[in-house]
Amino acid sequence: MSSDVAREIARAVEANGPDVPLRLSRDGHVERLSVDRRVDFSFEYRGFLFAVRAEPAGGGVRVRIHANLGDLPYTCESADKRANALVIVKAAAEALGGRIRITPGQSILLLEDFKVDGAFEPRTVLAKTVSLLIQAKPYLELLSVVVHPPVFTRGGGRREFARA
Repeated sequence: MSSDVAREIARAVEANGPDVPLRLSRDGHVERLSVDRRVDFSFEYRGFLFAVRAEPAGGGVRVRIHANLGDLPYTCESADKRANALVIVKAAAEALGGRIRITPGQSILLLEDFKVDGAFEPRTVLAKTVSLLIQAKPYLELLSVVVHPPVFTRGGGRREFARA
């Protein structure tokens, strides 16, 4: 990094404050990121893929967290795994306030949708996401024993784990 760019970054931080998101443009100029745009990111936790979307909404930020935790095992595959998965999902739904559910297609989903008042703060989105993961962790650990989460390939296609 050239000293000119370093000085420009220092000036931008001084002018905008340390909590304002900045980026380096293609032509080497420091720009303030707009907080009026949608932010999407995904991550893997305990073998499950999570997607997070945060976007401005009526004076605050709407955040949606989504994870496909896999498909409910068929009885013919393993009656015990299906029964255990149903018990785990029921307990998780009660503990997490209904944020985990089974779709008509037998997929197990974890969904969280909430609004944060005030300006967009990336740390708030991350804190809420981590809070959900801490609450869901025991159920995710149990589910990982009886349900195989879907694996997504780089091209966006879905590939399933081999069922044991």
